[in-house]
Amino acid sequence: MEPQKCFDAMNNILKNWKTSLAGIVAIAGVITTTWLPEYADEVAKVVGILAGLGLLAAKDSTVTGTK
Repeated sequence: MEPQKCFDAMNNILKNWKTSLAGIVAIAGVITTTWLPEYADEVAKVVGILAGLGLLAAKDSTVTGTK
């Protein structure tokens, strides 16, 4: 990957950090349930709540109509 493209990708992730964090929480949940299957139900509930809240917090201000 070219350095500029890598920099642009990191800039995009940092710019949209709330959405990125929700995605990271979801990925971490999948990894956790793979390593610790006995906690799969609890992890699914927590990840669902956190991902949902993260996506609600990440709503774009132009979509909601407020600036």
